[in-house]
Amino acid sequence: MTITTNSNLVRNSVDGGSRIEFAATAADVNDNTVVYESGDVSKYNNHEFSIVTAPGAGAVEVFVSHDGTNYESEAVQVMADSLVDGAVIKSVNEMTAIGNYHFNRKVKKWKLQNKGATTGAATAIRGSSGVL
Repeated sequence: MTITTNSNLVRNSVDGGSRIEFAATAADVNDNTVVYESGDVSKYNNHEFSIVTAPGAGAVEVFVSHDGTNYESEAVQVMADSLVDGAVIKSVNEMTAIGNYHFNRKVKKWKLQNKGATTGAATAIRGSSGVL
């Protein structure tokens, strides 16, 4: 998969519904740089993504919007076994490692952004929004 900045691709899922798939790379390594911002995803309730280039010294935060304008912080669940402590499902507010994450919530829009300046390459992600 080629990772490009904020590209969106719509495809039909196996069950006949639809998902929005995306891949994105932050434009730079600065604090508060938006890595990805969704379009209107109000018909979806499941949002999954993978961080494929670690943010280095910084982190990545998730924000959700119910009206498409105002954003609030969102905790996400860790899906990668190496980041889960035993059998406990771990929720985090900041992602600092390569891994798989998700949240289940109806929102109008959501975005990922750098928290703190990252080191090395810009943060890269890929994922999808769909219906559970």
